[in-house]
Amino acid sequence: MTMSVGNATVLNSTAAQTPLPIHGAPLVSPSLPFILPVVFSAVYLVGLVGNVTVLLCVGRRGVRSSMCVYVLSLATADTVYLLGGPFFLASFLVQPRWVFGDVGCRLIVGLDTLTMLASIFTLTAMSADRFYAVMYPTQAISEGIQITSKSRWITCAVWIAALLITLPWSVCMSLHESEQGGELVEVCLLSWPSEVGYG
Repeated sequence: MTMSVGNATVLNSTAAQTPLPIHGAPLVSPSLPFILPVVFSAVYLVGLVGNVTVLLCVGRRGVRSSMCVYVLSLATADTVYLLGGPFFLASFLVQPRWVFGDVGCRLIVGLDTLTMLASIFTLTAMSADRFYAVMYPTQAISEGIQITSKSRWITCAVWIAALLITLPWSVCMSLHESEQGGELVEVCLLSWPSEVGYG
């Protein structure tokens, strides 16, 4: 299929291209379907309780420093990721079949990517903040309120950047029919446009 966007022509030849599978790796052990739910459930429960506790404690005390802003951002990203965890576990257990529909394919994988990027960018901003505090302690103390205000803007920029990077990924996620064991099943795949030409 050929589409024209402005001066760019996008050729989408899914038949000639092999999409990148997201969920489709074979199980390495028959016992995994029994072990994984137990292990993942414990991880999700502990992580969810821990991050919600952080959100409540820091939120109740109020945001008094730039570190509080970054910790809240990190706990938010981790909480959203953990809320999507059971869907990934369920999709792993019934792989390669995808049972959450096209919207679920885009949304669940998109949220996973969004929270991963938000966590990475937040940790980067946190590291830069700590570097400034260690290298310039006097300025950091005297600029306390201004730094807290800047960290809020930086955190907003972090989430916006993560969202902008995630959007193309979510748009290109879709359901495809795949033959598995002689039967056609729907799988959630990432399929980028194959070619971009100018002229």
